[in-house]
Amino acid sequence: MAMVGVGGSIGTGILLGSGAAMQIAGPAAILSFAAAAFICFTVTMALGELASAHPAAGSFGIYGELYLNILSPDSWLAPATGSAWPSTSARVIV
Repeated sequence: MAMVGVGGSIGTGILLGSGAAMQIAGPAAILSFAAAAFICFTVTMALGELASAHPAAGSFGIYGELYLNILSPDSWLAPATGSAWPSTSARVIV
């Protein structure tokens, strides 16, 4: 029952917010909603493809670590220098 109440509150906020956006922006609000829907659809399809290729418990974090970890400094800086201290100290600073 609590989730029904939360869903009703969120749904009402979205409807009222979109009505205000339509009043201010007019038809451009529909285009922005369509662009946001396209982005959400693309991300959902990509996550589905990743989940079917490499099933694992988790979500974006698992696939980001699996596919994007190649671009991190740890993958090339530690072997090049013989230690991992530069990337470790950079993480502490950032």
